[in-house]
Amino acid sequence: MEKYSLTLEVNDHFLPNHLEDGRLIISILVPEKFRWLWIAKLNKLHTTDVEIEYYRYGENHPCSADIRNSENMEQYKMIGETTDHYYTTFLDDGRLEISILIPERFIGLWINKLNDLYTTDEEIEYYQSENDKRE
Repeated sequence: MEKYSLTLEVNDHFLPNHLEDGRLIISILVPEKFRWLWIAKLNKLHTTDVEIEYYRYGENHPCSADIRNSENMEQYKMIGETTDHYYTTFLDDGRLEISILIPERFIGLWINKLNDLYTTDEEIEYYQSENDKRE
């Protein structure tokens, strides 16, 4: 089964931009047929305290040994819990514009999570049918 990277292959543009205050804003322009796929994938992103500490302080932090066992820890939604703002706008041409404003302490975590987002043909087909139902 072939996998596709959301950040590299399933968008019209993916643009991270560091702001002067240290935060990162990520702008993603999503073709119409991938809108609900992106929304679902972003809404499913979760993290734990250990993972947050790991990406904030690096592999030499005492929590780094616990990163492998983080599945049993309390989960936090990435959207809302680790963002300053998250906006979605449906454009007149059918595309979706996503803007995520990320505090400096969560940038490494977000970059890693976004780079790990993949999809398959089956998943694309499922969300395309969801997109068709909503129109």
